Amino acid sequence: MIGSILLKIIKGIVMKSGQASLKAAQKAAKKAGREFGKNHPAFQKFARLQKLLKIGSYLAFIIDFGGVLLIGFAMVLMLAIMSGNKTECETSTPEINLPDSNDNGKYSLEDISTFAKQGLTSTWGVSNTEAELLFLKTNVSVAAKYNLTPQNIKSVSQTISAKGVSPVFFWLYAINEGGGAGGFINHYGSGTGNAATDAERDAQYLVQTAGQEGKPATGGGEPADMPTAEAETLLKATAKGSIGKVYIQATSATTAEIETLAGKTGGWTDKFGRPLSDMMKNIKALNGNWQNGEEPKSDDSSTGDTGDNASSDDDPCSTDDGDDDIGTIKAGGMKLKEAQQWMINNYLNAPLPSDYYQEAPGEPDVHDNCTVFSGFFVANYTNLTWLHGNGGEIVDHLVQSNKGLKKLTKPEPYAIFSVASNSTPTGSWSTGQEGHTGVVLGIDGKNAIIGEAAYGLPYTNINSEGSGVNVISVPLTYLTEKNGWSFVSTDGHLKNFGQ
Repeated sequence: MIGSILLKIIKGIVMKSGQASLKAAQKAAKKAGREFGKNHPAFQKFARLQKLLKIGSYLAFIIDFGGVLLIGFAMVLMLAIMSGNKTECETSTPEINLPDSNDNGKYSLEDISTFAKQGLTSTWGVSNTEAELLFLKTNVSVAAKYNLTPQNIKSVSQTISAKGVSPVFFWLYAINEGGGAGGFINHYGSGTGNAATDAERDAQYLVQTAGQEGKPATGGGEPADMPTAEAETLLKATAKGSIGKVYIQATSATTAEIETLAGKTGGWTDKFGRPLSDMMKNIKALNGNWQNGEEPKSDDSSTGDTGDNASSDDDPCSTDDGDDDIGTIKAGGMKLKEAQQWMINNYLNAPLPSDYYQEAPGEPDVHDNCTVFSGFFVANYTNLTWLHGNGGEIVDHLVQSNKGLKKLTKPEPYAIFSVASNSTPTGSWSTGQEGHTGVVLGIDGKNAIIGEAAYGLPYTNINSEGSGVNVISVPLTYLTEKNGWSFVSTDGHLKNFGQ
């Protein structure tokens, strides 16, 4: 019996690993818009695994008649299968090359003037992932201070993008700065220790500085007689929202760089590097084109999401939705298909913060929890204060923690809902003791479009009530106090609108 027992144990372990890899590959293919059929490499690997386990059944039969050596052979074979059953997404990290040190000083005053006139939303054909990995590779001490990894740095990029700054520009700027005591860009003396919070403050500083009309920076350690005339000329020639407005007003080394390239050399020359040239060099090292940036945006248009389409990552293993931004919501609510696509793009595959909006992570996937989804929506699409609670408590907690909010008895677009304990919200299942919560994503005639997540259920189908994350159409006749439903309006508190 030893062979049969051994096979059962190994089979359970290997199959669990194989199924997890298959699910990861399926998710990556779906996000990348690629077909996931029987010809997909992950499917083929899984099929080979099943065949090998079948062979193992014959080995088990032999072992049952006493083949001690074969036990060891079977174990080695199964371990080899397990180690080779990982998807490419689980094992690979894009290779990032450091810039050529001999490239320094290559750029002319005309080059950096062209570069300086581009906007803070520029990406130059470089993906967020590439910029993130270069930052992690070069600014090791700052990354360690914030415990940043290739996975969790994506949520920081999301925060940066929401402030109207391209994460590509931000990380390249941070690389030049080397990291200060209070954040990423050397403009604050202290910080919170939270990467997203400090990055948000730094990004806001960049936006504010880019919207100002001041003078070239001096006093950063260069000689007091450093000239500024050429830097001032270029500063006036750059529009608000441009790279030049930030660098020339915020960094004295940029003033020194401009004066040096204009032929005025002295004790300021290359004392603290050449920030604009160094950023251009890094863009080139990442196979980007520094001449191909975005037009500067005005103060008003650069304080929201960057869009960042040019930097969409082709990496199918990425945990973001391609443009690293939280997507927008449609004014007035969404139709069913729109809401389902929104849920897939902006919640199902979204990187979540480490505190999961003060809620417990879902199971089996972290997104599979109703309070996490409602917390996600409140945090990213409203200015309301979130208060932790079970699903049935969320509406009351929002009213409690936000002055002026009142409970509703009828749904409206983007209202947050709660369903009381042990209720049957759609007549087909019970909420249990904790109750339930979610978001009304739209009203369509006699139906409400409901977005929700469910603890303990895996994601299977966005249109299925039995899925861990779903968007369904529910008759308004179900959404009553009698059935346990209550609502709170978010009208006047919404943000991140699209078309």
